[in-house]
Amino acid sequence: DWLYTPVSISMSDNRIYISDTGDFSLKVYSLEGEFINKIGVLGNNLGQFVRPKGNAVDKEDNVYVLDAAFENAQIFNKEGALLLFFGGPYKGPGDMYLPAQVIIDYSNTQYFEHLVDKRYDLKYLILVTNQFGPDKVSVYGRVELKEQ
Repeated sequence: DWLYTPVSISMSDNRIYISDTGDFSLKVYSLEGEFINKIGVLGNNLGQFVRPKGNAVDKEDNVYVLDAAFENAQIFNKEGALLLFFGGPYKGPGDMYLPAQVIIDYSNTQYFEHLVDKRYDLKYLILVTNQFGPDKVSVYGRVELKEQ
């Protein structure tokens, strides 16, 4: 499958993910460059994109894709099924303002654990850069309920 306007790339152990703004999608390739899958089409519904930008993949092969038009992040599993989304047009902290890039960080959770409800474990950070607005970097977290 062709790349029209690639804007961001990330890699897992066995896949390459490329946000293609010109094709309103996320393209998935093998490490050898063979096309595997295309996630998303042009549209304004969940699982669709208008201006896909940054992407990142976690250790479970879930891929995060930012959409600068909707100012949100959508999370897909490795089969391309939509799991959930977060963010939204900027009204305050936690929202996005033209998001550009997303990074998954497993190394710095200790700096944010005190902000998480004690019933949950912080597994990793999701860092999103914003092109405009007062919050140039937004910090989100992946949490799991602690075992009782």
